[in-house]
Order: sequence, then structure tokens, then C-alpha cells
Amino acid sequence: MTRTIFITGATAGIGEAAARRFAGDGWKVIGTGRREDRLERLAADLGGAFLPLLLDMTEPEQFGAVLESLPPASLTSTCCSITLASPRQ
Repeated sequence: MTRTIFITGATAGIGEAAARRFAGDGWKVIGTGRREDRLERLAADLGGAFLPLLLDMTEPEQFGAVLESLPPASLTSTCCSITLASPRQ
């Protein structure tokens, strides 16, 4: 049975490293990111082990249809960084 991991923030840093590691260990990786060029590069590097999803985690209205179309994942890893800034007072 192929194990599947869903990784947010797969285009850089820990998310990219995790995607490469899991794919190297035989997992199917579903990776999200908002930088299409980096997703394409990762897909080229990892081949059929990687399913890239152009998805901006700061825009939750994008999630519904995309997530419903995916196969079930054995594991989820959230590596995206979301910072909410408040105005200085």
C-alpha cells in the first residue's frame, strides 16, 4: 500500500525538505504552495511521487473543491507560515 502525505508549504524550507524526504522514502506526496515555478521544479525533481497543488493557504475559499478532489492522506504536515500583522498603535 502506498502511503500518502499532504504537505502545505512544500515550495520552501521545511515543507520542501519534508516533501523530498517523504518522496525519497517511497511516499506519494501531495504538496501545496503559492509559487507555481517552485511547485513545477519540485514536480520535475520528484516525478510521479509528487502531486503539486497551487494553493494559497491565506485564501480559504480555495480549499473546498481542491481538498474534496484529493485521495485520502495517511499523514498531514502543515509547513506553511501565516503571519497576521496588526497595525501599530
